[in-house]
Amino acid sequence: MPEEGNAIAAEQHGEASGIKNKLLGMAVFQDGTICFVEDGGGLPTIKDGRAADLSLPGALGLFNPTTVFQDSHGNIWVGTQGGGAFRVDPKTNNFDRFDISNGMNSNTVICFGEDADGGVWIGTIDGGASVVSSNGVRTYDLNNGLHGRFRALRGPGPRRQPAHRNQ
Repeated sequence: MPEEGNAIAAEQHGEASGIKNKLLGMAVFQDGTICFVEDGGGLPTIKDGRAADLSLPGALGLFNPTTVFQDSHGNIWVGTQGGGAFRVDPKTNNFDRFDISNGMNSNTVICFGEDADGGVWIGTIDGGASVVSSNGVRTYDLNNGLHGRFRALRGPGPRRQPAHRNQ
């Protein structure tokens, strides 16, 4: 929220900006870019009032995106319907794919979240949740007492410095 006395501005973007009317989700990246996930595929972005498409060479094309997320390290994560999750380093366009072949229980990703240790959690429609960390991929599902279907994940929020009293 803006500080008291500062105005709030709103902009409307739609088909004239290259954004479809039916969206599955959106994310705001660290540099202020807004990325939308369109139903049926597509990751249009808006930055400084200009529309573009999120380009992830080699990472997408065969699978429809379902969700997008940026972690605290600046990596962009794209969840797909049937293709698992892609982690993309936007500086190099190098990517890693996470799916059934390397430890997840489902290739249909619904949401992402990040824990306080930097692990990225991947929520799926029918396979529980997987966490990707420096230790690899670990999956939690009904066998661990966790529900199999996720709609959203939320991390701990921004890290804050403890308040100190002047004495």
